[in-house]
Amino acid sequence: MSIENQNQDQEQSFFDKAKNKFNELKDKAEDAWEDVKDKAEDTWENVKDKAEELKDKADDKFDELKTKGAFAAGEAKGNVEAAGENLKDKASDLADKAADKVDDLKTQAAFKAGEIKGNLEANK
Repeated sequence: MSIENQNQDQEQSFFDKAKNKFNELKDKAEDAWEDVKDKAEDTWENVKDKAEELKDKADDKFDELKTKGAFAAGEAKGNVEAAGENLKDKASDLADKAADKVDDLKTQAAFKAGEIKGNLEANK
C-alpha cells in the first residue's frame, strides 16, 4: 500500500469518525428535544387540568353564594312583609282603640249634656 492510499484511508476514517460523532450528537439533541417537548406537554396538561378544577370550584362557589343570597333576600323580604303586617295590625288596633275612646267620650259628653240640661231645667 502506498503512502498516498494510506493518507486517503486516514482522511476517510477521520471524516467517517466526524460524521458518526455528528450523527450521535444530532441523535442526542433530538432525544433531548423530544424529552423537553414531552415534559412541556405534560406540564401544560397538568396546568390545564388544575385550571379546569379551579374553574369548577369557582362556579360551584358562585352558585352556592347565589343561592344563599337569594335565600337571604327572600328571608329579608319575608321579614319586611311580616314587619309591615305587624305594623298594619298595630295601627288598626290603635285606630280601633281611638274610635272606642271617641265613642266613650261622646257617650260621656252626651250624659254630661243631659245632666246639665236637667240641672238647667230644674233651676228654672
